[in-house]
Amino acid sequence: MVVFVMCAAFILSSGSAFAAGMKWSAPVHLSDGVFSVSCPSKHLCVAGTDVGLLTSTEPEKGASAWVPSASPPQVSDFGMGVHGVACPTVHMCVADGPHSILTSTDPAGGASAWKVAHLSLPSSDYLTGLACESASGCVAVVTSSKLYRCCSAPHGGLIFESTDPSGGSAAWHAVKLSDVPDDVTCVPSFCMLDTDDGDILHARDLSGGAAAWSGPHVFGPAGSGANGEMLAVACASVRYCLAMPAAGPALNRTALRSSDPLGNSASSWAEGQFLGGGNYPAAGSAACLRSGFCAIGATIGGGQKGTYGEVITSTGYGRPWSELKLAPVNSGIAVACSSAQFCVAAGSIQNQSTGTLSGLLTVGT
Repeated sequence: MVVFVMCAAFILSSGSAFAAGMKWSAPVHLSDGVFSVSCPSKHLCVAGTDVGLLTSTEPEKGASAWVPSASPPQVSDFGMGVHGVACPTVHMCVADGPHSILTSTDPAGGASAWKVAHLSLPSSDYLTGLACESASGCVAVVTSSKLYRCCSAPHGGLIFESTDPSGGSAAWHAVKLSDVPDDVTCVPSFCMLDTDDGDILHARDLSGGAAAWSGPHVFGPAGSGANGEMLAVACASVRYCLAMPAAGPALNRTALRSSDPLGNSASSWAEGQFLGGGNYPAAGSAACLRSGFCAIGATIGGGQKGTYGEVITSTGYGRPWSELKLAPVNSGIAVACSSAQFCVAAGSIQNQSTGTLSGLLTVGT
């Protein structure tokens, strides 16, 4: 997802340092704004920032434990932001720059341990999300700066997919879709996209092109644009997935839940799941584990005065949700969990006078 920064502080609110049995650390300040994060274990996390990558082998040790690493090539109008990071194993991480893919088999090995593959994109387009179902299957989502989402759903979306992520530019294949994707998630054996038209698409074969992607229309009137827009999707397994539609009075705190996410019927997503917490969340990211544990990073307030962030967590399918309030904060809370006992949540702060970004990060154990 694209991150828009509108805040000036990021703190744990009083009385909210526990969520789903976790204790969250006091946030630490980072020199760069954080857009994405992936933690394949508690001993390795990789964060995508507005100027490249940060890595840590001791995420709980404070700001000094997060070390600047590789940066993607700068692109006019889009800089060097890394909006997507996916580490399917501790020995394989993939990240996206605006017009490039970065890969490493030694993610904590410094900038020289990362390879860069350039992708051919229109000047108005850039990569904004990435997920991997394994070390040999990844999907990257493309967003256009010309995209208009008012009154009708845009069409002609673009993704890149690869069955050999570290194989260079030629290993990443552009796939044109009829819908415009918003977010992507992958678990072993399949990947899933949610779209601006309220569709949820899945694919088991990342070499099958557009024909491999199918799925039902599940939210909002067909063709409704922002009224059907999905903001984040996450799966624990082929039996448990969540999708977070754009917030609104009718939706309030309800996520769509499915026990048959690979089905092609809208009824497979008919069951809502109440999340608790504040009203009208705008989900920035979500992560689920095979155990059923899920974490959602969201913001409340739509960028208005008093906007704050939340990390909403549940220990398993159908169990109650707990929220950690991060106040005040903008949109774009990134979350990553290696287990139900270890998560990282991070966001960005914008200096109102200079426009520069910095980041804050908290660790849940």
